[in-house]
Amino acid sequence: MPHSDNLELHVFSDRSSFEIFVNDGEEVFSLRAYMDDRCLDTKIKVHGKVSIVNAVYYKI
Repeated sequence: MPHSDNLELHVFSDRSSFEIFVNDGEEVFSLRAYMDDRCLDTKIKVHGKVSIVNAVYYKI
């Protein structure tokens, strides 16, 4: 992706999938992973400076 100072990310995760939508679908990343209850915490790791403007968690 071209470098941008602002990215909008939508991250969805459940017991068998993990999806990231960047800038309303400009880029999409999908991963299938079958996790047990001990692995349901999600961590996002970045390199460089990051500011989170808004974060919302929805339990499904």
